[in-house]
Amino acid sequence: RQNKTVTIQDLVKKTTGVLPYDILVLATGTEFLVPPIPGIGQPGIYSLHSLEQADAIKREFFQKDAPDVYLIGGGLIGTSTANALITPGARLTILEKKPYILFDLMDRDMALKIQHELHKKGVKIITNADITRIEKIKDQLVIHTQQDTYHADLIILATGVKPNVALAEQAGLAIGEAGGIRVTPSLQTSDEHIYAVGDCAESINLITQKHEYWPLGSVSTKMGRIAADNICGRKAEFHGSLGTMMFKIGEINVARTGLTLRRARENGFDAEAVIVSGLDRAHYYDNAKHVILKVIADRNTKVILGAQGYGMGEVVSKVQLLACAITHFLTLDD
Repeated sequence: RQNKTVTIQDLVKKTTGVLPYDILVLATGTEFLVPPIPGIGQPGIYSLHSLEQADAIKREFFQKDAPDVYLIGGGLIGTSTANALITPGARLTILEKKPYILFDLMDRDMALKIQHELHKKGVKIITNADITRIEKIKDQLVIHTQQDTYHADLIILATGVKPNVALAEQAGLAIGEAGGIRVTPSLQTSDEHIYAVGDCAESINLITQKHEYWPLGSVSTKMGRIAADNICGRKAEFHGSLGTMMFKIGEINVARTGLTLRRARENGFDAEAVIVSGLDRAHYYDNAKHVILKVIADRNTKVILGAQGYGMGEVVSKVQLLACAITHFLTLDD
């Protein structure tokens, strides 16, 4: 940092070199979180952290007829992966350590509805599953939990990620409370000549104003544009994130934004929620379909704090609208 240089290694030629910089941008992404389970490094156990791993899963999956696939982790990646493997005909089981899937994204009532949709598609979901070890017996992997034993042909880990901050730590840059590189609203690190964007950097929760970590493509893209603006002399600020996301489970659309009811109460809000159902457009349209929407607000101020929704209908636009309302601190009356 003192000399404003980066030392690089050519992995093909095995040579090193030094590059000078005026401005440096760190976009080092994530590291995969591998839980400390004995036997987790065996062949036949994959993650979805790289394209190479995804290719390996495809190769192994299509070499076997109707394999028993176990997904360890029922978060966004785990449920999306299960959804992707339903059509090829795998026997799918999700093992989730928490009491329900999508624990950090949805409230229990909404998450259980999505669990039910996965059940209807043939996905078995086992919650409160504390895995003690994995071993190989003949051609199968055997997963041992505190409660039971399961036999798998293929295991996919969806146990989360953490910010890849090794380079930043070596350079002596400030690391935030959530484990990512601490950045200013202009996305500068503790060194004004170094920016950090994407999954290696922390974000601010727009509602709580606390530092959080949201490894989402939408957040990364926005950070990249804002950092580029500042580097080029156009002042711009990244004010934070609400963790807005959308995904599909079969034909069911799912979306969420802001705080869950549980997180709102943990952060000191006198929060209340209401669940409403209805058609996504006027009933006289032929393609009108049902959606379920949960809206969370502060009882005293009526400021909207979060929303979750699912259904066959157009729920994404409803949650996008509420995300806009939360960003501008609108009340229910507004």
